[in-house]
Amino acid sequence: MTPPPIDLDTWAEGGERFKWRSHRIFYRVSGTGPALLLLHGFPTSGHDWAWVASALERHFTLIIPDMPDCGFSENPRGSAASVRQTAEAMDALLQSLGHTSYHALGHDVGATILQDLIARQLERTATCKLLSACFLNGGLIPALHRPVEAQIKLASWLGPIYARMVAKEKFLEAFANVFGAETRPTEEELNIFWKSMMGRNGRGAIARRIRYIAERREQATRWVGALKGTTVPMAAIWGLDDPVSGRHMIEGLERILVKLRVTKLSGIGHYPQVEAPDAVVRHFLAFHKIEA
Repeated sequence: MTPPPIDLDTWAEGGERFKWRSHRIFYRVSGTGPALLLLHGFPTSGHDWAWVASALERHFTLIIPDMPDCGFSENPRGSAASVRQTAEAMDALLQSLGHTSYHALGHDVGATILQDLIARQLERTATCKLLSACFLNGGLIPALHRPVEAQIKLASWLGPIYARMVAKEKFLEAFANVFGAETRPTEEELNIFWKSMMGRNGRGAIARRIRYIAERREQATRWVGALKGTTVPMAAIWGLDDPVSGRHMIEGLERILVKLRVTKLSGIGHYPQVEAPDAVVRHFLAFHKIEA
């Protein structure tokens, strides 16, 4: 991978905040064109999209939030936000910005949030209309998700203790292991990710955020059913060398979603937008029939 084109501090300076319940959700808006909501994954922040933002904003108005309790979003009460609640917050954010329709690109738990937005549209409870959905590596079929050891510990009843006690170096080593062999972050780049992970809410927030793993199991029928039932155009751009949601996940999706447009990236792990940003942009624009 390469260093981010926009450093984290500069990224933070270009954002605003949206009040939702007790949370103050950080978000950035840039570019011109149809609205494109970019939904980041666990355990980082919207800064994950810095590698592709400058190319995408030539064609879309980018709305890039930090999910509640993540990154630069403020959570003074330390309250957890479920995937379903976060989807509600994203719908409210879009509405507050004056959008009635939008496209979406989701990664990891951001892809799960996008599943819920699709379900909300099918159930006619969404305010804004989703026009298309593109997924990067994520646990869209919960039964096929393979969490790493750190995720399992964080998701257990010991999660809050583990989040506060685990050595930074051990946590970052586990994080680096989900990247491709040739695209692993350097120590300097891992420290940038660490700062993104800690954000405004610190170590304690990490165990709160990972509750989505249990929620995936609880909502599996609804969320997988939404993918099968929607008429929204969908695409997947997938790193095959991801131990968590890689080749096994995309092959499972291909079996159940015959209309899904699939691009497979060999040698790329869990973070395609960071590991292969040019490829992600190229294939995303092709999905939208836009020349790169």
